Amino acid sequence: MGRSSIRLGRIFGIPVGLDLSLLLIAGLLTLSLAGDQFPSEFPGEPTAVYWIVGLVTAGLFFASVLAHELAHSLVARRHGVQVDGITLWMLGGVAKLGGESPTAGAEFRIASAGPATSVGLAALFAVTAYTASALGAPGLLGSALAWLALINGILAIFNLIPAAPLDGGRILSSLLWFHHGNRYRAAATAAQVGVVFGWLLIGLGGAGWLFGLGFGSLWTALIGWFLISAARAEGQMARSRLAFGDVRVRDVMTPDPPRVRGWLSVSEFLRDDAPQLHDPVAVVERFDGTVAGLVSIERLRSAPPQADGLRRVQDFAVPAATFRSAHPDDLLADVAARPVRGRVGHTLVFDGDRLVGLVSPEALAPGPVVSRATP
Repeated sequence: MGRSSIRLGRIFGIPVGLDLSLLLIAGLLTLSLAGDQFPSEFPGEPTAVYWIVGLVTAGLFFASVLAHELAHSLVARRHGVQVDGITLWMLGGVAKLGGESPTAGAEFRIASAGPATSVGLAALFAVTAYTASALGAPGLLGSALAWLALINGILAIFNLIPAAPLDGGRILSSLLWFHHGNRYRAAATAAQVGVVFGWLLIGLGGAGWLFGLGFGSLWTALIGWFLISAARAEGQMARSRLAFGDVRVRDVMTPDPPRVRGWLSVSEFLRDDAPQLHDPVAVVERFDGTVAGLVSIERLRSAPPQADGLRRVQDFAVPAATFRSAHPDDLLADVAARPVRGRVGHTLVFDGDRLVGLVSPEALAPGPVVSRATP
């Protein structure tokens, strides 16, 4: 669960959380139903009735979203995929899976489970609305049930659009994977479709706003922006997997990279340590043995002469916190997909608290990967 999530508990052993952004959407949804739709359809009811029915209807909608994500999670678990949790947020729900589907068929079934559940819920609410009307139940109740049937049907149809990261994109990816046998090539294609579809939604939202369609158009554009961001992230990961395959960090890292004493003055370093160094960068250690960062040897050699005796080596170091970090057993593809927080593209490799290696930017560049032999 993220820092902005409220933990709700566990369902079937799966942690479920509520993102704070959902509270805003729940409020807006309740306001739309209780303050506009229900009063216009059934005028004359007490205000409290509109708000109670609106609040319950909004709650049932988010319960439907939870059921959608639970379906994904339970089918994934049945196929041996770890489920880390479910988070409900402003654009619906996210089931966080801790692994990949073992086969294209499993991927298809996991992706299809959510929309199938939404279709089932749409049918259930529609039948219940019809039955309530036939039995003479209040029209307000029938309207709420009919709205839930409609919104679940829309949820199913929207998620079946063949564009990642939507369920339809995962279904498309599974079919392409089954067709040509390459999981990551299939995922990259689905991600490209997702980016195109996201821009289409932004375009439709912008056009709607220009023609005076109001808040709904902005919502459409927001969904499009989210799809583009998520699809690009998935596409980058898929391309990394295509480029690096199953290569691990330990296969390309420089083990036990050269270290320099950060407490030395620059002049002391240039006199005592620099002649023995042949690598372009080195790890800077503090006096207590902790890692301060990385330093360019050339930068130290070109330091102004007046700074040689006044400034220490660690004053020239790029802080360790600005670098990517990894474990020797991490997949290189996963590390390559992580954002670089600074201008230096090296990756520090830790085993626990101990620095054991360094990965150069060249090793993480797309292209053939050659394992690095231990010198």
